[in-house]
Amino acid sequence: MASDVLDEIIRLPDQVKNIETGSRISSAYDARRLLSQALQEDQIRSRQRAVVDGCMDGNAPVSQQLLNQQGRAWECNINWLGLESIVDSSRVPYYALFSGVPTYANFKTAYEQDNPDAEIWNKKISEKFTCLLNQWKKFKWNLQAQQYEMIYEGWGPLIFEDPADWRFTAIPARAVLTPKEAESTLSDALPWVLVLKKYRVHELYDKIRNEKAAEARGWSVKNVKDAILRGTKGYGGDQNMSWKDRPWEEWQLKYRNKELYASFTDCDIIRCAHLFIKEYSGKISHYIFNEAQLPASSISPPEKDQGEVGFLFEDRNRFEGYNQCMNVAFQNTGRGTWHSVRGTGLKSYRHEEIRNRLDNKAVNNAILASCVFLQGVDAKSNQKLQLMVAGSVAQVPAGATAIQHRFAGDIEGTMAVSRYLRNDLSQKIGAFQSRTLAREDGRGEMPTAEQVKQAATKEGSLTTSQIDNYYLELDCLYSEVFRRVMKSSDKEAKKFRDDCVKSGVPLKALEEMEYVQANRLSGYGSPNMQKMAIQEMAPFVSMLNERGKNNFINLVISTSMGPDKVPVLNPPMEEPDIDEAMAVLENSSLHDGEIPLVISGMDNVAHLNIHLQDAEERLGPLREQVEAGEEIDPAALQDAYQYVSALGAHCEDHLNRIASDPSRKSQYQLFKGQLNLLTSFHGKLRSAIRAAQAQQAQQNREEQQAQMLSALDQQKLMSSQQDMQIKQAKAQNDIQIKRQKAASQDSLKRWQVGRNAQLDTVKTAEEVRLNRIKTASELQNNKLKARSNGTPTNGSKGK
Repeated sequence: MASDVLDEIIRLPDQVKNIETGSRISSAYDARRLLSQALQEDQIRSRQRAVVDGCMDGNAPVSQQLLNQQGRAWECNINWLGLESIVDSSRVPYYALFSGVPTYANFKTAYEQDNPDAEIWNKKISEKFTCLLNQWKKFKWNLQAQQYEMIYEGWGPLIFEDPADWRFTAIPARAVLTPKEAESTLSDALPWVLVLKKYRVHELYDKIRNEKAAEARGWSVKNVKDAILRGTKGYGGDQNMSWKDRPWEEWQLKYRNKELYASFTDCDIIRCAHLFIKEYSGKISHYIFNEAQLPASSISPPEKDQGEVGFLFEDRNRFEGYNQCMNVAFQNTGRGTWHSVRGTGLKSYRHEEIRNRLDNKAVNNAILASCVFLQGVDAKSNQKLQLMVAGSVAQVPAGATAIQHRFAGDIEGTMAVSRYLRNDLSQKIGAFQSRTLAREDGRGEMPTAEQVKQAATKEGSLTTSQIDNYYLELDCLYSEVFRRVMKSSDKEAKKFRDDCVKSGVPLKALEEMEYVQANRLSGYGSPNMQKMAIQEMAPFVSMLNERGKNNFINLVISTSMGPDKVPVLNPPMEEPDIDEAMAVLENSSLHDGEIPLVISGMDNVAHLNIHLQDAEERLGPLREQVEAGEEIDPAALQDAYQYVSALGAHCEDHLNRIASDPSRKSQYQLFKGQLNLLTSFHGKLRSAIRAAQAQQAQQNREEQQAQMLSALDQQKLMSSQQDMQIKQAKAQNDIQIKRQKAASQDSLKRWQVGRNAQLDTVKTAEEVRLNRIKTASELQNNKLKARSNGTPTNGSKGK
């Protein structure tokens, strides 16, 4: 079968004439063959889903007809709707993930990221995008429908039916058919994806109401008309497909809605299918065709051989990837394949089916335990046994004996098993469920506050991966919606773009978007986790800047009272414009004659407005004085001249930056005219400065002449004063010299006296020393003389 599909239904590369523009599907006939095979492969899964749907919709656990036949009509046979309760409780936190935030998405533009206003642009785009989605009435409904399918089935699909529309539609998970072994993600590796969709006649006719526009978008007006005429009951429609070929879930849905009988509304339904197929060019083609093989009113290519209605819509190589035409949120990855994914509903079915039987059994036991058992003495008395009750008195019929014995089963044991199953299910299904802290048999004391806190932590830790996966798919969805909004021509999309531009966001900031990301909610959808996160963050709030503190307050309000109360309790305050503040500071530099730099990212229009307004206030009075010919301080004129020179150069730089923007042509001309006026005044200032300088020079010369007339007298006076000063200096100098001379002579005399005394002392000492030496020498000579004569000296012996 696989080779048949590859060779006959989906064409090989050598069977496609033009790889870049051709398609792998040749006709609507082949598309229907592909759909038929996909439905056959899905029959077993369809039957399993129908059984689970029965439990979800409240079907009784046991056939009531079977119980009646077995004489057990008195037994309790109720579906306690535990499965529906589990799914509903799991939907609440998922809904809070996207609705419990002030803005749905965060934006980051790639245009001039260094601009100080870039963050303000991102914030304004986020606010306008949130307003756009809130104005769409079915936005939250479609996301809730997707979440239900994701929780119940395991994946929730959304489809963009119209390639030119930014709005999406939620469809049942079972309406999506994929090939075998497809990965559990919307990967571009998928060869094809089929989506079943029912259309009312008026919905399909709205697609071709404007026939020329419909043909331009890719609709076949003729084929759509044929489908409307022949695709309803009485000619094709349900009669064209036997009941055996219908998915089992449809019969379960009709049973729930009590629609088993045909009605006139069946004639208003046309069953269609969307085919998204990956072409050899790498792009995705989009086709729409009706399920039934309806004969066409006239045979025309490419359905010449089959003679039936062809494609209702055909757009080849339209999308770059599957993310641009649909979105699928998976609750988990399963075993890595699409059909292995199981949602909460499918995983909880067996537990809830057994619990229904156990709960019914407990009720049966309670009924038996409350009964009065009477036993007849013979067969005849058994036919007359009937308890007579009159008010508060009961009479036992004759021939009957009351049996004082309990024949009922153990109610407590049955209920304990039921509670065990409930606790076991809440621990195993891995869904976002509130965990019970009692014992597994259902008994135990009430949980403490610490146990509740631990349970809340466990909830978040068990569902982190699922919530992260959901946020990633939400990122893709918002990104695709924004991409379509920027290209859409409807009035809501145009209003979004116009509102962003009016609020100060450049159009290029919208066109050059780096990423669109879903706004994450702290606590992962659990109110307990959100409050715990806020409590843990509270000690660090004082360390945040003012904007961070304000955001924290908004988070607390959103968590406690809902995001709709944020603008009521903490309305946004007007933020100062950075360009206006910079322009005011630049005015101070211009007053000093300095030329500030013009950097990329500045709002040139805002700067020019502020600079020229300041110039008018500063130069207006001076211009009037100059034109009136009044006398002005040359210093003030010089300062004004330097200011105008710097202002002209700076404003010219701003004008050059907006000259290339066609949308600001009128503003450019206005600013250019104002600057030209200042330039002409610049010349007047120069002339006034020259005149003031000439007048000042003449005044200086007159003052110099007046000073020269009295210069001689002043010179004589100065000369006499200098002579007197010289004489006084000379007298003082002579006195000083005499004093120094007397002091020197006195000092010399004192030195001579001291010197003479010192010389006398030295002379006396020297004479004593010489006398001693002379005496010693004479004694020594006498000794030597005596020895030579033979005379003994004192102390020596003669020989």
